[in-house]
Amino acid sequence: MPSKKKIFRIGDNSDPFADVKLNRLPREANGIKNMYFNEWGRLVKRAGYAKYNTNIVASVSTTVDANSASGQKVLNVTATTTFAVAEAVIINSGGDREETGVIASIQAGVSLTLEVNLTYTHTQAQADAVNNMHKISGLQRFYKQTESSKYTLCVCDTILYSLTNSAGHAGTSEKTGLTAEADTHFADFIDTCLIANGEEDLLKFDGTDVWTV
Repeated sequence: MPSKKKIFRIGDNSDPFADVKLNRLPREANGIKNMYFNEWGRLVKRAGYAKYNTNIVASVSTTVDANSASGQKVLNVTATTTFAVAEAVIINSGGDREETGVIASIQAGVSLTLEVNLTYTHTQAQADAVNNMHKISGLQRFYKQTESSKYTLCVCDTILYSLTNSAGHAGTSEKTGLTAEADTHFADFIDTCLIANGEEDLLKFDGTDVWTV
């Protein structure tokens, strides 16, 4: 006589019909270490230290090319083409004069005006690097149901990356041209991962390719 199968309903603490609550699972959900269950039993991202947990610093976008004094908002730079108003920037990342700001206006090819005054003076001689900062707007651990393959997906700025499982966790661009900074949501379905950000058409990823549903 064949054994009977039982279907269990898994939900958060607000689901009165759930057989198993998410915060009672015997293993960490999807194995993502910087997630935790909140008071509702919902899986959420740890707040952590915003500088390292939610932002990625891009490669050097420009440098300071004229003295920019502390206590005022104008940062003189070599180039402005890679920046946009309301975008976050970091100056002298990892250095003694490291600080962050948000761009209020741009004087093309000349300077960036920030929303708040500079904390440090940045001189022409120091030529401090000025970088874009982009938040991680989506993160998912995707497991295929019919095989043991697993993938970590990450969205930052306009790009969907898959990260290697080996040490270093290098990222491979899987999809470009997404709407910048748009919060991205994921759902695993059998052997594909559905990806939505409310701006582009619904996407699917199968571990190899990304395509529009």
